[in-house]
Amino acid sequence: MHSEAPYIAMLRQVCPSVLESLGRTWELIVVDDGSIDETAFLLGNWAQSEPRVRSVRCTPRQGKTHAYATAFARVQGAYIFTLDADLQEDLSAMAVMLERLQQGVGWHLRRAMGRSHGSSSLRRRA
Repeated sequence: MHSEAPYIAMLRQVCPSVLESLGRTWELIVVDDGSIDETAFLLGNWAQSEPRVRSVRCTPRQGKTHAYATAFARVQGAYIFTLDADLQEDLSAMAVMLERLQQGVGWHLRRAMGRSHGSSSLRRRA
């Protein structure tokens, strides 16, 4: 996220309750794309007060793809959901998607550690 301070309070309120409702352990990785407002400060405070939230600050304006790659490199869970700071996505859809993923439907990321970098392959499951 980049300079999204106005949305942080809403994220703090909505995300944990939705993730708790899934009935699984969860982690939330929030990536700050070099914000010029107080986004990084607010995310850092959130991460300090909630151990399942991790805040990462990137070099300014690297973009959404870089932010995703940054978060994906740090994820520890089996399933990954992405969302924007303004919560335009329907978070209630996560329960349905999780159920489908647990049935084996969707995309599967297979990670392998190679030389100095990890490599990944993506394949579609029926």
